[in-house]
Amino acid sequence: MGKGYEQELNDLRKKIDEIDTQIVELIEKRFEIISKIAIIKKKNNLEVFDKSREESIINKIVEKSKKLPSYVLKDIYEKIFNVSRKFQEEIIKK
Repeated sequence: MGKGYEQELNDLRKKIDEIDTQIVELIEKRFEIISKIAIIKKKNNLEVFDKSREESIINKIVEKSKKLPSYVLKDIYEKIFNVSRKFQEEIIKK
């Protein structure tokens, strides 16, 4: 093995770093909207957890993906939902 793989590896890692930056920006946008939703839920005495909504989102995401196994997206989105619920609950408690 020559040094060629090291440069390729570094180039690919730089691409991942760029994608990670984009992901963080999108997560920030998502949580801005989540905070607005939490305020609406608080004003209207609505539950934070909406199982049918979460299932619907996961189903749509899995259908859209052509390259990833469904368990990858399900695991990622279940984590997003868990953190989103905690975030909403913090806002509602204020």
